This record gives sequence, C-alpha cells and structure tokens, in this order.
Amino acid sequence: MIRRLALVALIALAACRSRPDGEAAEPEFPVRITGQRNVAERDLRASARRELRSFANNGRRPADAADAAYAMEGQLHEKGYAHGTVQFELTEAELVFTVDEGPRTYLGEVFFDRAENVEEAELKKFFAFEGAGPLGAGRPLFKRDQVEAAATEVERYYQLEGHLRVVVGEVQVGWDESRSVATVTVPVEEGPRYTVTEVAFEGADDLPLGAGPDRLVGGPYHVRLPVEVAARVRRILLDRGHQYPEVRARAEIDEEAATVVIRIRVDPGPQVRLREVRFEGNERTRDSFLRNRIPLEEMELVLQHLYDKGLDNLYRTGLFRSVRPRLDRVEEDLADLVIGVEEIEAKTIDFELGYGSYELARGAIRFRDRNIFGMGRRFEVELRGSVRSAGVEVRVEDPYVLGDKNTLEIGAGYLLREEPSFDLEAIDFDLTVVRRIDGYHRIRAGYRFSTQEASDAALGEEEGFIRTAGLFTRFTRDTRDNLLLPTRGSISGVALLWSAPALGAELHFLELDLSHGRYVQLSEQTVFAVGGRFVAREILDNRATLPIQERLFLGGESTVRSFFESELGPVDVDGDPAGGLTSAEAHVELRHRLWKQLHAAAFYDVGIVGRRAFSWEGPPGHAIGVGLRYYFPVGPARLDFGWNPGRRFASDRDWALHLAFGFSF
Repeated sequence: MIRRLALVALIALAACRSRPDGEAAEPEFPVRITGQRNVAERDLRASARRELRSFANNGRRPADAADAAYAMEGQLHEKGYAHGTVQFELTEAELVFTVDEGPRTYLGEVFFDRAENVEEAELKKFFAFEGAGPLGAGRPLFKRDQVEAAATEVERYYQLEGHLRVVVGEVQVGWDESRSVATVTVPVEEGPRYTVTEVAFEGADDLPLGAGPDRLVGGPYHVRLPVEVAARVRRILLDRGHQYPEVRARAEIDEEAATVVIRIRVDPGPQVRLREVRFEGNERTRDSFLRNRIPLEEMELVLQHLYDKGLDNLYRTGLFRSVRPRLDRVEEDLADLVIGVEEIEAKTIDFELGYGSYELARGAIRFRDRNIFGMGRRFEVELRGSVRSAGVEVRVEDPYVLGDKNTLEIGAGYLLREEPSFDLEAIDFDLTVVRRIDGYHRIRAGYRFSTQEASDAALGEEEGFIRTAGLFTRFTRDTRDNLLLPTRGSISGVALLWSAPALGAELHFLELDLSHGRYVQLSEQTVFAVGGRFVAREILDNRATLPIQERLFLGGESTVRSFFESELGPVDVDGDPAGGLTSAEAHVELRHRLWKQLHAAAFYDVGIVGRRAFSWEGPPGHAIGVGLRYYFPVGPARLDFGWNPGRRFASDRDWALHLAFGFSF
C-alpha cells in the first residue's frame, strides 16, 4: 500500500514540477467541441486522445484533426448515434469540432434473404443484443459494427453446419421515417451442405480408438474437421501411452455429390513407460513436494491425462512463474520426465495505511510465506493497530493434506480494542476446513475458540474473561465480477455457530447469520447495489442475555451510516450502546462515475437491533446520504455523509461523516 501511495505522490510531483530557468512552457493550442447534446464531451475527447496528441506534437496537421473527427464519429456510433457526424475547422486561434449527433438509433427487425436450410430463429440469436434500457431491457441500440460482426458469425455458423460455399453478403440497412429504427437484411447464398460419408483409418487396425471418429459419419463437414479429427485421435493415443504418435488426416471431397471422406493415417509408435521424474530450477521447493503433485508412477505407462494433471497441479500451487516439461527418451519404450520450474518470490512483506471514522488512523504490517519449509504450505503473520485498537494474527494454510478441493486453516489472534461502551481484550483460535465446490460456491466449517474480557463496561455487566467455543459452518455463493470493485453479480452467505459447554465454552447459544448483496450495472458509468444482513443469537441455557462483548451492535462506516460506531440500538442507563441479540440491516446505493476513478454515490441504510433473539421490538434507525469514492487498485477510498431522519438512540446528533477505505457492503 505504501508503495502505491508513494508512486501516486511521485507522479503528482512530476506533473507539478517546474521547468528549468529560462524555459517557458509552450501554450496549449485550444481545442473546442460544440454541438453535442447527449454524448459527454469527455467521452469524445477520450476517444480521440491519441489523434489530438498527434495534432499537438506534429505541427498541428489538418490530417491529424481529420483523424480525430473520425475517431469522435466512431464514439457517436458506439453510443447508438448511427447518423452522427463530426466536422472540424482549424483556424490560427483554435481547433473547433462541430458535432451533429442525429437521432439515437435502435435495431428493429432482422431478415435473412434466401436463408432456406437454417431456421431464422437460430440465426437471429446472433443479433440478440442487450437492450438499451435499465437492466438491459428495451430495444437494443443499432451499432453497425456490432451488426456486421453478427453477420460474420452467421457465416461462420453456416460453415460449421457444412455449407462450405456459403456467402453472407453486405448487410443492408433501411430506416423508418424518423431515421431512428433500423431494419436489417442479411443476404445469404447458402450453397450445398457437405456431409461426411466415411472416416477411414490406415495403420490403426489394432488400436482401440473408440467410436468418437465414427460419430462424424452423416454429420456436417467443415474445413477444420480433418485437423480436429487428427487431434482427437492423437489425444486418444497419448492417453494410452503412445507418446510419439504421428497422425495425418486429409479430406476427399466429392463436389458433385457434396460428400466427404476423411482419411486418417496413423503411426502410433511404442507405448512409453516412465523411468523417473526429475526437477530442475527448484532452489527452495523440495523435490518430494513436487513429486507428490505428479500422479504418474515409475515403470507405468505415461498416460496423457495424468501427465496433464500433474502439470496443472504444479501451476495451481501458485509457486511457479513457469513450468516446462519434457520427455527424455532413454530407450524405445522408456523415458524420463524432466520438469523445469521457475520459482516466484514466496516471501512478501506488505504495509497498509488507512483511516476509519471510528478507529481513526490505522495500519498493518503483514509477512507472508507461501512456501514455508519448501512444502507449499502458507504462513502469514499480521500486526495491526489503530488509534483505538492493536492486535496480532497468525495463520497457517495447508491446501494439500485434505485433497485437491479442500484447504485446512489454523489461526490464532490477540486483540485489544476500545469499543464505545467497553474495552475489549480477546484471544481467538480456529481450526477450519474450506471446501471449494466450484468457481462460485464455497463452504467453510470448523471449530472456533474465543475468550474475551470486557472492562470499563456499565455497572452490572459481567467481568472477567468469558469463553465461547463451538462448531461453525458458512456457505458462500459469490458471482461478483470483481472482489474489490464489483459492477455486476452477487454474493450470498448462510452461517451457523453453535457454542456449547461440551465444546469448551461457558456460553451456550446458537447464531444464525444471513447476508446477500447484489450489483447491477445500469450503464457504463452507473452501478446499482443492494444488500442486507440478518444476525440472531438464541441463548440455549438460563441466561437472560449474553455478556456485552458477545452482543450485536449497528452503526458506523459499514452499517447504518448516519450513526457512528455501535450507536444504533438499545442503550443503558447512561445512554451508552448496550447491544442486543438480533441485528438486521439493509442498504441501497447508486454509484456513478464522475471523472476517471472518481465516483459519486447516493444511499439509504436502515437497521434495527433487538434485545432478544429474533426480536423486532424498538424502532429502526435510518440513514439517507451521499458520498464520494475514489477507486484505487486495492479498493475505494470513501467519504460518506449520512443524515438520520428518525430516532437517535446513543447518538447526540442527527448526522455522521465517515472517511474510510472499502465499500460498506
């Protein structure tokens, strides 16, 4: 983080530096854009940035100005103004571009002239563009480049269906009276459909090649089919240990009958066994760890699917910049597998600086070793602190001991933190198994132990360390397009925690945690986000409530933003936050790009904290607000102002201003 901040500062200083004494800056030649109504001037300038730079650097040539006008026209067409034009006038005083957008244009009907052998519904799928309205609804914009690209896909579809001589002509466009709705006609000359009548092999009589190639008989022929068939046969041979096969394929085409015979000549070579596996370039990683990633066994056949799985296993460790395998032939049917690897730097030290509206200045230093002891295990220790907290956390991850899709995690931490109603000291330990179901779904489950002490709390609160210990599980579904700066997709979670005396706890309760967030990109500049979370802790013994350090609170930079930390919810006799056993919150936010990485936001938050589990007594708290975000590669810096139109609870004002990093949800 510090390195990124330093880089930004250096760039800013470079931009502001003075010229040497006596050297005057050349005045910038004025460029003006007029006539545009709906397309932003900044987008037009951005589309012609390179051409305008050439104009400024190459003696203000008219040719560069003409190129800039052409680039701006392309931007108009991309925005759906198909009739848009840009003219320029160059005088001694300035360069002026005059924009005529014309009406915004939409795609109407699409017809296919002389398409007889393919259903039009199949061809129209290539023209099913996203609508121009909110959430992709409404009629799509007409963009000629997009339509012509779809026509090219139609021709490719025909070719794959066996129409070798198909010709898709130039797209014809007609307009309604308003010149805003386009009717598109795609002329098609289909030609005959060529089919495969035979797949003939030479030199493979005794090889079990399977029924795959025979399935091509009666199907369509296209020009890539012989190469594809040869690749399939070669793959079959490799997967049976023939590591040096020669496969050639050719097509015999009968133009009169529109039929094709595919002839394949095969020289499989011997089946190859593995003598040994050797590694090169692994200065830190142990050979034994690498060998365990390769499922091939000595003196067994070198089967391609096992060969490929081994290489994939090495890449998935994340320890190597490159993996370069080769088979060194020892005898006709015996070879060594030699794998050269290029290790990346496994040890890193990261520094972070930040700010939160409650914690104020905060920072962290983190040491990571992704290849501890040369065994591919991950170790991390983090020291973090702020004006109101300090802590350390240690974590070890083993992604191998429980199988390919499971990771074993062991973590421990210590925390000192000043909460609004008490001072917290906590020691935590957890043993977790993470199961990756697929690219979107994940399950975490394990055992968690925590002992916490709340001091300087209100009169009557429990003192001393209180233990919670139990089993937990969490299911997550995450389809966001970006973890730090999402514009579309969603993230949902369901979690359970059971703390019980039989598992080492003093507190006996069950926690349910539900959350969901969804992101919708309304336009290139605008994202709509909605989210919510519900947490409840049901006491399973004779306690009236949980100790204050185990209760739930709302309010702050990441929940209901018209309150400061923990101010929303029940209060004690002194008016300090007392927390409860149920919390529920919901958020709606609209984010819009203003300039480059600067975004504005408008939001509404609502939340409620109940004293009892699954309880809704008491009024909710609200936040109506606006904010600014600046998107850094590591996440957004965020300034939010929230106004409270309702009850204040523990707050002494009806507004709050938050400066923080990261999205609130």
